[in-house]
Amino acid sequence: MELPLREHEGWSRLDAKRRRRPVPGTRLLWVRSNRPAARFGQFRRMADGSSRVNSTLKLSPDDKRANPSFEEPRIQKRSFEFRKTIPGWKTTGSMFEIWSSGFQDVTAHDGNQFVELNAQEEATLYKESTEIKRDAELEFSFAHRGRNGDDTLKLTITDLGPDNSAGGGDDQELFTKEYTTGKDAWSVYDSTTEPGILALGNKARFAFSAVHATGGKGPDNTEGNFLDSAEFGVGVVTAQRAK
Repeated sequence: MELPLREHEGWSRLDAKRRRRPVPGTRLLWVRSNRPAARFGQFRRMADGSSRVNSTLKLSPDDKRANPSFEEPRIQKRSFEFRKTIPGWKTTGSMFEIWSSGFQDVTAHDGNQFVELNAQEEATLYKESTEIKRDAELEFSFAHRGRNGDDTLKLTITDLGPDNSAGGGDDQELFTKEYTTGKDAWSVYDSTTEPGILALGNKARFAFSAVHATGGKGPDNTEGNFLDSAEFGVGVVTAQRAK
């Protein structure tokens, strides 16, 4: 039997005591919002009046800062998985390697998940934005940690030129720097200690590359360089410090 949809608003938290399975013959009612999809899932309303968290809901592709802490796709607790895609990110490697907090006693810096740059090979993780205006000041912030010892990654910010394509001959490097971090704790790095980085108005690429991994296994160095809480754009560090 088809049940009529009912509008609702004003939900903020899920009362765990109200979680229940939908009864047969009911329909799920989704929360609609103009906001980008939530980082840790969204609420949905059941036809029997209960509420439930949709933990597999994908992040909005319109949010250029989506998935900074690699919370999607969700993986099992205290585990790791190889995935071909991650919302909001691309890789030069064959796979992404996602870890959940607590696996091998490594706790995420933010949220419940993080990634390892040295997955099946030394790789570069990156994202691109076409919505940054010329002369806007670019900011960044990220958390880095070694796996077996001191690991090194490189952050590179590149303007891809009028053709908005990497390797077209008109790319211009706006910023590059290497960061080395030990295995015992996360270190957070941001743009506040760097000279101003000004956008040129074309597509901008923010890329993390594995440079060195202590104890990396095999010729492809398949262990090292944990990454979390990677934020890029205009005002992202300023906004964090204003909270």
